[in-house]
Amino acid sequence: MNFLSGWRLDSGLARRGVNSLAPARPPAGGRRRITLAIRPEDVRIGRDGFAANQLLAHVEDVEFKGSSYRVGLKILNDGAAGRAERLDAVMPPRDFVRLGLRRAECVTATLPAESLLCFDEPDPDETLRLDGMRR
Repeated sequence: MNFLSGWRLDSGLARRGVNSLAPARPPAGGRRRITLAIRPEDVRIGRDGFAANQLLAHVEDVEFKGSSYRVGLKILNDGAAGRAERLDAVMPPRDFVRLGLRRAECVTATLPAESLLCFDEPDPDETLRLDGMRR
């Protein structure tokens, strides 16, 4: 599972540095820290420019897993949390061969809205005691 940090916006979008993502179930409420999650098999790699829910990335590593390839990506132009985050994608061999992916190559990673989950991060001012009761 891929986990990415971000911010919930009033518009229903999730903001990651300079990128905006639109989950199928947008986060409710005002600006707040969130965690976005997506399964590696749902991440789509391409070279088709920039569109909705796409992130620019470099191919960091590739691993053949028998029935699939795992492609490790480093998100570019992100600016989220002051550090580059990693994203894993899993693809069938025919797609990997068709794209001809190479290490250090620049690609786009599409995160389909229907596969992109959004979770609120806990409010640091609202802590839990050991017995589970809020203070």
